[in-house]
Amino acid sequence: MYEMLMSLVGVHAQVCSTGEPLLDRTLNALVDELASEALRCFRQVKRFGMGGMLRVRLNHIHLPNSSCTRR
Repeated sequence: MYEMLMSLVGVHAQVCSTGEPLLDRTLNALVDELASEALRCFRQVKRFGMGGMLRVRLNHIHLPNSSCTRR
């Protein structure tokens, strides 16, 4: 999750330097794709242990909070 967020920060910097009007569309598309991929991966796990479930929950809480404060 950390690497994914850092990649989004890098994309944010690159898009801002080349064409800020594209920023919202670009980041929204990336976040939507990342969320879909995360959901696909989570669905492949038949059963989470307590540690795994807590990690998924924390990541689930952290991602939306991070993306809302990107500006």
